[in-house]
Amino acid sequence: LQANSQVAVHDVLHKLAVYLKDNQVPVGKVFREFDTDGSGFLERRELAKLVVELIPGITGNEVRTLLLSLEALDVDGDGRVTLKELLQSLHLVKIIKRGPKGTVEVMEQAKE
Repeated sequence: LQANSQVAVHDVLHKLAVYLKDNQVPVGKVFREFDTDGSGFLERRELAKLVVELIPGITGNEVRTLLLSLEALDVDGDGRVTLKELLQSLHLVKIIKRGPKGTVEVMEQAKE
């Protein structure tokens, strides 16, 4: 992946992790809701729908970058994302909170 793609994917995952934490929504529940065909995988269209519906203000460019960089999430390379792969990706993203005077605090890692 190119550096810009990695940053964009990290940003999207960070926004998703913040949404899940702020709304106290379990990742498994969200995964199952957006796995509309019940296959146990999120295909590209399901993953796109997930991020569009759950991340306020996500741009079309961010969605395209995530889908074009699917290998960042798709560990086994089958073109789909499993719950385990999504959890692994979210656990790598730390929830960052901007404190007073622009300080950065690491809150915690995303939870299942």
